[in-house]
Amino acid sequence: MNLTDELRPVAEWVGEDVSDLVKKYEAAVAEHPEPRFVEVARAEPGTRVGVDIHKEYHLTIVPRVLVLKVTVDAQTGADWHAKVEVQPTVFGYGLQTSGFELSRFNSSITIHPAISVAGADLTLGFYGEKLCFGVQGDVWYWALKKHKKPIDASNLFCLM
Repeated sequence: MNLTDELRPVAEWVGEDVSDLVKKYEAAVAEHPEPRFVEVARAEPGTRVGVDIHKEYHLTIVPRVLVLKVTVDAQTGADWHAKVEVQPTVFGYGLQTSGFELSRFNSSITIHPAISVAGADLTLGFYGEKLCFGVQGDVWYWALKKHKKPIDASNLFCLM
C-alpha cells in the first residue's frame, strides 16, 4: 500500500496537500491508537420537542484522522423508536450525516464508514429486555499492515 496514493483522493476532496495528510496520518498511527467512545452531550427529558432521550457520542477511530459523531434521539414506551445519525469527520472535515430509524421492527443496523486507510464495521442498536443502546464491532487502520481492534460500548443507556 502506498500511503500517498491512498490519501491523494482524500487530499483532493478536503483541499489539502497530500504530503501534509500523510504526515498527519503517520503521526496519528505512531501513537498506536485505541478506539475511544465517549459521550459528548445529553439532553434532559422534556427539553427537546418529541424526544424523551437525546445523546451524542464521539467514536475516535484514529485521532485527528477519522472520528464518528453518533447522535441518538429516542422516544420511549411500547411503540419506542429512535433516530440515529452518524457523521464522519475526516482530517477535521465533517462529511454528510447519514440517518436511520430504529424501532421494535428493526432494532439495529450495521454500518461500514471508511476512508482508504481507516474505517469501522459497526452494529448500532437496542438490545435486551431493557432495550439498551450499544455499539459493537471492529475499527481498523493501516500502518504497514491492517490493524484491527474491537469496540464494545454496550448499555450506553436504556429505554426501559
